[in-house]
Amino acid sequence: MANPGYMVAGERTSCTIERNGAPLKTPGGAALVLPTQNLAEAITEELRAEAKEKPLMQLASTAIDVVMKARHKITDEIAAYAATELLCHRAEQPPELIKAQQDIWQPVLDWCAQRFGSLLRSGVGIMPIAQPEESLSALRAVVASFDDFRLTGLSEAVRISGSLVLGLALAERHFSAEQVFAAAELDATHQMEKWGADPAIQKRRETIRRDIELVEQWFGLL
Repeated sequence: MANPGYMVAGERTSCTIERNGAPLKTPGGAALVLPTQNLAEAITEELRAEAKEKPLMQLASTAIDVVMKARHKITDEIAAYAATELLCHRAEQPPELIKAQQDIWQPVLDWCAQRFGSLLRSGVGIMPIAQPEESLSALRAVVASFDDFRLTGLSEAVRISGSLVLGLALAERHFSAEQVFAAAELDATHQMEKWGADPAIQKRRETIRRDIELVEQWFGLL
């Protein structure tokens, strides 16, 4: 049965959630103050449903308990992905995978260069690619400009996809969750189509897809 004791309180840009009149706190004991009414209402619905998993509540708590207290470290960790950007490392073969990477990855790299003034070089294989320092600095500045809640979402998107550029594309709504999934899993999809997939691989991909969709929802609520 849904729990009717939860309700949203506060203004549209600074909301809290109350249970039976008492403001909720994060697991770390901080006040659960949310930046938008949409996010507060979505979390309230999670709580009322009394589901075992509460992913939006978990992300909000992470933003307040973790990201807010360690912004510099987390910014550095996210920005570091640019130096080894997934989309810059291209296959040597087969031709169809090379073409797919060019068709799917290069346009989003071009978008990144135009949107953020950060041109990243591409190469073949897994060896490190020396990226322009000005491009790395520009991307770090972009990451640092995110507020705590958006930075939390970006951190999740980058971790899940393995790509800073894809994380930014999702945050900026340049790519949908489905497009991010397709780009992040491009190599794995090629292997699966060639050799088939076992249940473990399918389960992993379903988890990745679900997690990316959650982050897309998170950004939408912000």
